[in-house]
Amino acid sequence: MCLDTGHFNIFKSDDIYEDCLKINKKLQVLHIHDNNSYTDAHEFPYMGSFNWDKFAKALKEIDFDGVLSLETNAPNSVPSEEIYNLLDEALFKIIASIRL
Repeated sequence: MCLDTGHFNIFKSDDIYEDCLKINKKLQVLHIHDNNSYTDAHEFPYMGSFNWDKFAKALKEIDFDGVLSLETNAPNSVPSEEIYNLLDEALFKIIASIRL
């Protein structure tokens, strides 16, 4: 199964923690991005309203070892390549913290 965090976030009544526990080892691929739960924006994790802390807890509990697919947009206006590289590093660290 592939879980799309942005699409999941549109269904506000669902609990990501409980649903991940139910899916358990069938969860093989994560399609990662965040949004405001109204539009399918492709923001960096923690830049929208998705509950990343509950998600990370569930991934640890099910011992997730599948594939991560990032579909995130950099901000529309990045002033320099240096800032863009810093954003890349931050995204990597965020994903590592969710997956560990």
